[in-house]
Amino acid sequence: MQGHVPIVWPVGTSRGSSGLHYPGGTSSPLWKMFARYGVDLYLSGEVHDVSVAEQDGVTQISHGGLFQFGLTNALLLDFYDNSIYLTLRDYDMRARDAADGTRLWETRRRGLPKLLEVADQPFTIGTALLPHDGDLESASGVLQ
Repeated sequence: MQGHVPIVWPVGTSRGSSGLHYPGGTSSPLWKMFARYGVDLYLSGEVHDVSVAEQDGVTQISHGGLFQFGLTNALLLDFYDNSIYLTLRDYDMRARDAADGTRLWETRRRGLPKLLEVADQPFTIGTALLPHDGDLESASGVLQ
């Protein structure tokens, strides 16, 4: 399952987050449905950082970033018969203003830098194995 906001709250870390999270948290009908029907993994964003929480047999991983501050990552999922292998990669983002002063639209009045580039190749900052009906195993890096 995937959604923008975390359900397990509070999350361990966040950067530039509004604190938005799912109303009712793990007492909500949505979370109870996840547990009842054996959802293994719930992916969320919003916190612009990496956080892992496990409750009721469901693992919530919040990740993402704010590219204008150089915080951008992607979670790769490799599916196997009875497990999911997770690899979290971080990207070195560079942002700068255009020579003509134009910026990308954003909810902030000034907008965001218009010129974005990824420097070099992404690098792995965490890995883990999520077996069906189990907790994270062999977690490393920020997924610990």
